[in-house]
Amino acid sequence: MRFADLVLTPNLAFRELFISRKCPPEKIQIVMNSPQGDIFDPARVEAASNTTGSGKQFRLMYHGFLVERHGLDMAVEAIAGLRPLIPGITFDFYGTRTPYVRRIETQIEKLGLQSQMVYHGRKSLAEIAAAVTAVDLGVIPNRRNPFTEINFPTRIFEYLALGKPVIVPRTRGIQDYFDETQMLFFNPDDVADLARVIQRVWEHPQETAEIVRRGREVYLQHLWSEEKSRFLSLVEGLFTGRAVATT
Repeated sequence: MRFADLVLTPNLAFRELFISRKCPPEKIQIVMNSPQGDIFDPARVEAASNTTGSGKQFRLMYHGFLVERHGLDMAVEAIAGLRPLIPGITFDFYGTRTPYVRRIETQIEKLGLQSQMVYHGRKSLAEIAAAVTAVDLGVIPNRRNPFTEINFPTRIFEYLALGKPVIVPRTRGIQDYFDETQMLFFNPDDVADLARVIQRVWEHPQETAEIVRRGREVYLQHLWSEEKSRFLSLVEGLFTGRAVATT
């Protein structure tokens, strides 16, 4: 950072961290990791078929890196507790197979959730967008650690881009952008609270739809088309010597 002419970072919490480590504020700029608009476009995405069973379902989804810090095992435990309360609850999860996946599969078998939880493996972004369109709720069950506390998962914007609610941990990196009226928060590392918010979504669809509407307003302020233009402008400024506005 000391030798760089320009430092890019994806959100406010990271910027503030680097400033606290003596990076000059005027040198560091934010370009958010927003989803590709041509892929996560509700007008272009065809919903994936329902492959988890038959009849009326309440479908949840996780996609991303499958490691312990992302808390999928907590989501499994929450689904087990909700199964008697929410008829037809199902959970699809996507991502490259890791050793952690075997732990999840063992947990699913132990809890008898084979008909509720399905692992789909790694999929393309287009396939993920189609899968998002077919579900009722996205879940980002991250545990709290120094990284997840300040990270802003791109998956949040992917769900909102397609008009879907998403449950997220109540962490600084996310709360910098959303308040309680714009996002479905749960307390990190708290399975009971995660289950409570899932049940709230199921019981209060109109309230959830309003939260999604307000959350989408945040997303629309950070479309990739705008972030891309900002990135190109910042790089152009390096060549022209033109000053850039501090974020």
